Amino acid sequence: MNITLTPEEEAFIADKVNRGLYSSSTDVIRKALQLLAKKEAAMDEEQAQKRQTAQAILDSIQPIKLQRCSTDVIREERERLNNRP
Repeated sequence: MNITLTPEEEAFIADKVNRGLYSSSTDVIRKALQLLAKKEAAMDEEQAQKRQTAQAILDSIQPIKLQRCSTDVIREERERLNNRP
């Protein structure tokens, strides 16, 4: 596999190796990939938890039964509510 890196990315990797933090550029890339995989797994888990929470909320919503009523009933109720103390 061939990978093209920017000069900045190459310098970053070289700096890690030159400072003795990693023994080779391969080790730097391997560690970066491990961290990326770990981060993506955590994000996937967070998304799954959010979906589960949202579904639980949706499942807990109780449907309401609407009744048909005439405009007179609506008008009377509106007046009753408007005339409350």
